[in-house]
Amino acid sequence: MKQSLEETARRFDEMADDYDESSTEWLTRAQQVVLEVSHPKAGERAIDLGTGTGVLAKGLASRLKEVIAIDISIRMLEKVDARNLPNVRTLMASFDDFESKISEKADLVVSNFAMHHLDQIGKGKAMESIASVLSPKGRFVLGDLMIFEETTLYDGLFDPEVDDPAPVSFLEETLQTLGFSVTTKKLHPIVGVILAER
Repeated sequence: MKQSLEETARRFDEMADDYDESSTEWLTRAQQVVLEVSHPKAGERAIDLGTGTGVLAKGLASRLKEVIAIDISIRMLEKVDARNLPNVRTLMASFDDFESKISEKADLVVSNFAMHHLDQIGKGKAMESIASVLSPKGRFVLGDLMIFEETTLYDGLFDPEVDDPAPVSFLEETLQTLGFSVTTKKLHPIVGVILAER
């Protein structure tokens, strides 16, 4: 991470009230594609990593048995709780420690525009943790900043001071090494959605 966990949590605490209104078009589009390709099924349990205000968790909740909405920002989690979704529970945790706080396997893990805050080592460890909390036929859907090609078309999409998008090839190869088959949708030269299935 380019900022400490505490600094990142504090930054998102400060952004929580205006976060949904200030979301970029690409974050919203990636969110929609994550929902489409995750194919949530009745009776399944899901984890939303870096849930933010819980927009994705809300989209999943109507179709699933349970969603665990995870974030490092207490203010973001308060926004999720304010949605009063009966089958969504919030959990304050990071990509580093969420695995130790999950007691049951999940059928689906989703994450939208959160993992890019980690450096490459952090992303690799996070994907290992995700693989370990998934059921044998579980799937992971990642919507995020990821580099498909060198481009200057990133104005306003990320801040090099705090964001660290990875090459899509690194994400795909890491997931394949963990035993997933991978399908990638390119939405923009630096935005994509990856479906990783066992």
